[in-house]
Amino acid sequence: MKTNFQFMPVIKMPIWVYLYSLCQSINLTAAVVSVAVAATVGSMLAPSQFYATIPYGVQFLCLLL
Repeated sequence: MKTNFQFMPVIKMPIWVYLYSLCQSINLTAAVVSVAVAATVGSMLAPSQFYATIPYGVQFLCLLL
C-alpha cells in the first residue's frame, strides 16, 4: 500500500531567524544550568538546606523591584 504524503512547501527564512533561534536555545540552557548550580552551591555553603536558594531568590526579588 503506497501512501502519498503532501508536505508543506519549504520557506527559506532569513539567516537572522536561525541565529535568533540558536541564541534563544543557548540562553534557555544557561538559565536552567544557572538555577541548578545556584541550588547546588547554595546547599554546600548554607548552614541549613532551608537557606540554600535564598540568594538566588533575592536576586529575582530585587529584579522585580
